Amino acid sequence: MAGDWIKIEHATSDKPEVFEMAGILNIDPDAVVGKLLRVWVWFDQHTEEGNAPVTVSALLDRLSGVNGFVSAMAKVGWIETDSERVRLPHFDRHNGQTAKRRALNARRVAKHKQKGNANGNVASVTSALPREEKRREDKERGAKTNNRTSSRSNDSPQKANKARPNSQDEVESFCEDNGLKRSDGEYMFNHWEGNGYRNNGVPIKCWKSVIRSWRTGGFFPSQKANGAAPRLTFNEEAEQRKREREKLELTSEFEKAGPRR
Repeated sequence: MAGDWIKIEHATSDKPEVFEMAGILNIDPDAVVGKLLRVWVWFDQHTEEGNAPVTVSALLDRLSGVNGFVSAMAKVGWIETDSERVRLPHFDRHNGQTAKRRALNARRVAKHKQKGNANGNVASVTSALPREEKRREDKERGAKTNNRTSSRSNDSPQKANKARPNSQDEVESFCEDNGLKRSDGEYMFNHWEGNGYRNNGVPIKCWKSVIRSWRTGGFFPSQKANGAAPRLTFNEEAEQRKREREKLELTSEFEKAGPRR
C-alpha cells in the first residue's frame, strides 16, 4: 500500500547516536540501524502520535532481538520513557501520514523544479502538488474571492439607499430641508411603500431626485393646500405650446380667407 513506508535520512547510519548505541550494546553500527528501523516501523504501524504504554519496552526489545535496546535508545535521546509511557520525540517530523505527505510533496516539487525553464516551473510545480495541497490552495483562493465579494457587497447598501430611503424619518427630514413639510415626507414614504418604489411605473433610481422633481412640479399635499398650482412637466409644456401654435395658425388662416359670403 502507498502508506507502508517510513522516512529515513541518508545520513542516519553515520550519526553519532548510532555509534554510541553500538558501543552500549556491543553490536555492529549497521545492525543498530536495522533494529532502529524495526522499532520505528512498529511505532508507525501501531501509534498515531508516537506514544505507547511503557509495557511496550519489553516487546520492542524482543522485536529488535537485543535486550536493553530501548534503554540504549533512551540514553542517546531517540526515545523517551517514564513510569507510564514510551514515546518517540519529534514523531510527526518523520512518521505518520502528515509527515509522509510532506515528504512526497517535497520530492515531487524538487523533481519538477529540475525540469523546464523558469517560465514553466510555476505551472509544473503546481501540478505536482498532492490533492490535499491543491484543495487547501483552492480554499484559500475561495476565501480571497469571498472577501472581495464581501467588500463589494458592503458598497451595495449605499447604492440601495440612493434608490430607497433608510427610514421614514430620513424622507421627512429631507423634505423639511428642501422647504417642504414633514407631512409631505410621510406622504411620499407611504406612497413608495405602497407602489414598490416606482415613479410613473418605473423603478426609481434616486429617491431624493424624485422629491425635488415633485417639489418643482408642486405635487405635494402641502403645496396644493396652499393653492400653488402644479407646474407642468417639460412634455406637458411642449404639448401646450404646440396646441397654442396650432390655434394661432388656424386663426391666421381664417383671417386670410376673409368672411364667407
